[in-house]
Amino acid sequence: MDPVRWRQLLPIYLAFVLAFPLGMAWVEVRAPGGPTLCAFRVLTHLDCPGCGLTRAYRAMGRLDVAGAFQYNPLGPALFTATVLLWGFAVVMVGTRGRIRLPAWWPAAQPRVLWVAVVLYLGVGFVRIAYEITHPPPPPVSISPWFGGTHTR
Repeated sequence: MDPVRWRQLLPIYLAFVLAFPLGMAWVEVRAPGGPTLCAFRVLTHLDCPGCGLTRAYRAMGRLDVAGAFQYNPLGPALFTATVLLWGFAVVMVGTRGRIRLPAWWPAAQPRVLWVAVVLYLGVGFVRIAYEITHPPPPPVSISPWFGGTHTR
């Protein structure tokens, strides 16, 4: 990579090299539960394509692949891609951008991005369709005499 381009990209590489481990540490110490931050979930009461990714990353950080897959089917693949990209960024920072990318990468990069976006949205739509067609069972009342609203 030429030195001018390297100087332009260095802040992005450094931010990623620092942000990923700090983000993983924040996810690990963050209290479970709390308010829902997903606007799609709040408005529709359905999971968005990204719902569960934070928990999936946390599970992958603990090497629980099955648990990560339950939170979001794309969680293990996205976590693996993130770790690989993080490793690449570390190498780029360590070598000051002297790593040569394969000649085919510039032409393949847009295709890879489009495949990732289509896969992400496709899995999200399948999850939404499943959630719509398989609603959770209604809560069971424990106070039938009074028509209570308490549930088990």
